[in-house]
Amino acid sequence: MRHNLTAVAWEPWQLDELEGAAHKAGLRAGSLPVHLEIEHRHEPPGLSLDGCAGSARFHPSSRCALRA
Repeated sequence: MRHNLTAVAWEPWQLDELEGAAHKAGLRAGSLPVHLEIEHRHEPPGLSLDGCAGSARFHPSSRCALRA
């Protein structure tokens, strides 16, 4: 966070950790860019699109911001 790099996450717990760290650092909503690794049929690791709770975490008050 202190170097303004985009975080990469592929497990739901990583999103929890990023959100917690951003909150602790006092970042405002949407200020921490996050790149989600999405699971492809042949290339794990990644979050599964089927039932992925990851995208629901990027709500307006979340400090994490989804980056393409």
